[in-house]
Amino acid sequence: MKKVSLWYSFFLGSIGLVIGSAFFPSFPFIVFVPFLVILFASVSYIPALWISALVGLLVDLFSSFPFGLHAIAYTLTTFLLYKQKKVLQEGFFGFFFSLFFIGCIFTALELPLFLIFDKENIGAWNIIDLIKNPFFTALFGLVCIFIPIKMWDIFLLLCKRRRVE
Repeated sequence: MKKVSLWYSFFLGSIGLVIGSAFFPSFPFIVFVPFLVILFASVSYIPALWISALVGLLVDLFSSFPFGLHAIAYTLTTFLLYKQKKVLQEGFFGFFFSLFFIGCIFTALELPLFLIFDKENIGAWNIIDLIKNPFFTALFGLVCIFIPIKMWDIFLLLCKRRRVE
């Protein structure tokens, strides 16, 4: 996934954030987890921490939760998982499980932050959210990033074959 542009995944995450917060505020997916996967493959450690903090602040602007909560969660996720980026796999299932794994860690980190900073809204959380949110996040990443990139690769291959003939 190194060839995928950071801007492309950031743009899709931003669109998902705006549409999700406006029309589907209770829809359970973390729109910038695909961005984190591509960020880990594209940028060194310290810039990745800063970029993930800025992305978290962007999410905080559109969130009703205490300001800074998502920035802490995205930064902690990057802090914990960046060094493990060699475990992230290429291919359809590898990308899906990478998204799912990072989504699980993000969700597991977010829960204690909610307990500390926002005890009023914690009642809506349950153990199923630890699986449901990352699953929908992984589907979002496959549908919006992986499949379009593969379709584009196939299109370019077909155009190249047609040019040769």
